[in-house]
Amino acid sequence: DAFCDPLTGILNRRGFEKEATECISDHRQGAVIYLDLNQFKTINDRFGHQAGDALLRAFAHRLEFCLRPEDILARLGGDEFCVLAVGSESDPAALKARLNAAMRHFNETEARSYHVSTSIGLMLIPPSDNRTLDELLASADELMYVEKRARPA
Repeated sequence: DAFCDPLTGILNRRGFEKEATECISDHRQGAVIYLDLNQFKTINDRFGHQAGDALLRAFAHRLEFCLRPEDILARLGGDEFCVLAVGSESDPAALKARLNAAMRHFNETEARSYHVSTSIGLMLIPPSDNRTLDELLASADELMYVEKRARPA
């Protein structure tokens, strides 16, 4: 399927762009959340690509459990993931807290020997926002990098 990431089974960038663009035009309120695994390259280099692939699959699966059925999850590429949570009933701050909690639990189980962490950028979409999906993704990505730079090495 051209819209599915073959490694994780979730949407790829192309699928996310298609579904998210339609969803944003219908709801016009919510949040774009950009996630990145901080030590992923080191894990690939030290433990091999099979370990890295297994980590990506487990991480995607863990993220799915944090979301509502109407939220959209995708692997945009490499170790970067994105969530679109839409609607006035979405609670982006609570979702970010759930994602952080899931990552802590993830480290205690699947990733315990890897010492992996994640950085999260959350970009709110107010009802009157007219930005494109690309602009929202770029803003969320930048906020994710702000968080990443603020973390100790």
